Amino acid sequence: MYTVAIVEDDAAHAAELARMIDASPMAERLELATAWRAVDNVRWTPSDDASQHPLDADPHRSPSAAALPDILFVDVRLADGVNGIDLVRRLIPSAAPVQVIYVSAYLEYAPAAYHTRHTWFLSKPVVQDELNAALTRAVDALDTERAEPLLVHQGTSLIRIAPHEVRYIESDRRKVRIHERSRTVEAYARISELEMQLPDQFVRCHKSFLVNLAYVTEFTGRELVLTDGTHLPVSQRCRKTFAERLVSFVRRSL
Repeated sequence: MYTVAIVEDDAAHAAELARMIDASPMAERLELATAWRAVDNVRWTPSDDASQHPLDADPHRSPSAAALPDILFVDVRLADGVNGIDLVRRLIPSAAPVQVIYVSAYLEYAPAAYHTRHTWFLSKPVVQDELNAALTRAVDALDTERAEPLLVHQGTSLIRIAPHEVRYIESDRRKVRIHERSRTVEAYARISELEMQLPDQFVRCHKSFLVNLAYVTEFTGRELVLTDGTHLPVSQRCRKTFAERLVSFVRRSL
């Protein structure tokens, strides 16, 4: 479950954003746990009564990591001349894994937004499909950030594998070869066990191959091509499920 917060000085707009978030396909994975308001700089308030009982926050100090939401909707042009982009720079540490989604009726602010780390720029009035796309990208990014590393044995060594670096995994009897972008790691493991530990963007295309959909550039039905030109077989048994998973992944990435 990922937490969502909204920085918006217009209560009606904030309520509409909250309604649209609740109507999105990602709603089951999200919790609107807190609201941030832009009144006299910044105030932090519980979401169930955000307009009546504000708690002042120190405008010169960033919230602790534990207090930061996972996804933050920020109106760019706020009350009293507050700029949402500057607010993000001031309150969100650059290394924090917060997915920032800017919202504005003023598209002239878009170039400035692209100088900060953010996920999406929504124009007002917000369209449900655009909000759905923004949330999907944010959740996918959070899933990737939080994916547990694989730990595999190579002889007497324990090798740490970052899932987003893995292009594909191939099984060879009791061994697997894990093909990363910059190296190949051979280890004793079962491909089925690794499949259970990896994010859902890893899909079996053949009993001996597990591929990261992020690296697939072409699928012909009988084989697929990866970004580095590698060709992998697609078995008849896996073909239908693989095609469905690939289409779903591409749609989420658009």
